[in-house]
Amino acid sequence: MGARRQYADTHGAGQVAESRRRTYTPAHMAKATIRWVIKDRFARGARPGFSGRRAVQVSQSTVDAWLRRVKTRYGIRSIITIFDENHLRFYSVPGGLISYYRNCGFKVEFIRVRSRHLFSDAQLRKVWLAYKRSANAPVLVHCSAGRVRTGKDVTHIRRKLAAIRPSSHSAKTRLR
Repeated sequence: MGARRQYADTHGAGQVAESRRRTYTPAHMAKATIRWVIKDRFARGARPGFSGRRAVQVSQSTVDAWLRRVKTRYGIRSIITIFDENHLRFYSVPGGLISYYRNCGFKVEFIRVRSRHLFSDAQLRKVWLAYKRSANAPVLVHCSAGRVRTGKDVTHIRRKLAAIRPSSHSAKTRLR
């Protein structure tokens, strides 16, 4: 039985949640939680420094470690960020997070959203257009945790890609 499970059995579930909050370290925050949706082409993940908690300041060194991992391990060249502008204030990087991504050599699309759970058709269209503009390079889509908004975006993009019929045209032409 794992240490967390033993802790839960002897101390109660509420204390396990507390112990989990304490396990997040700067090294953990720098790790890129990335998964391929389409191998070497389209990935999803959480933002730099996501620790499972809200309102955590993220240092430039954490963002740098995340970007290095995203670029070297996954080959990501384009990033689509789906954030409420309030999330941007948590980053201590020169010029703000979106500009920092660009200055580090990434093609970036920023889509502003106000709610974690509500997504309009117009926002989904923006996501699709952002993906199309970035589709020649490996693309990473991320929101804060990489779950709700990212999941909706990934589902939308996959549906659009599935609707594209194979033809003799290039992939870029088919994405129109």
